[in-house]
Amino acid sequence: MVASAAAAVKGTDLVFADPDNGLETKSAREGQARIIKYVRYADLQQLRARGHSLVIYHHLGRTGGTHPEQVATLRSGLVDRLGLERRPAALTFRRGSARTFFIVPAASHEEASRERLDALSQTASATAFDRTPDVETKGSSQSEA
Repeated sequence: MVASAAAAVKGTDLVFADPDNGLETKSAREGQARIIKYVRYADLQQLRARGHSLVIYHHLGRTGGTHPEQVATLRSGLVDRLGLERRPAALTFRRGSARTFFIVPAASHEEASRERLDALSQTASATAFDRTPDVETKGSSQSEA
């Protein structure tokens, strides 16, 4: 992570990663010019290590399966690459082009994150999002954060 970016988020609880395209892909890896359009897993790992909760934007594509399949694959990738104990919550916004927001709370924010997601589901805005349920986790059957 660039030192100026790390300094900019120092002392914050939540970091919103809003790259042009979303999470790093095989076609855009470290050392390639187009990586700047993606958020790198290495940067997300550093942010998590510093105790930040994350909201990660990802623009869903036309390849790689259906949108739900893409979301499932990305959630599994986040679990594996970030060493998460449970799959992140995923909110897919479908007005216009489809994009998903992955919510990865720090341990100290897990309960508040669940409460706020549950509260969102009770509002008029809830119809704009598909909340992807998923109970599969590393070594247990806990629900999503």
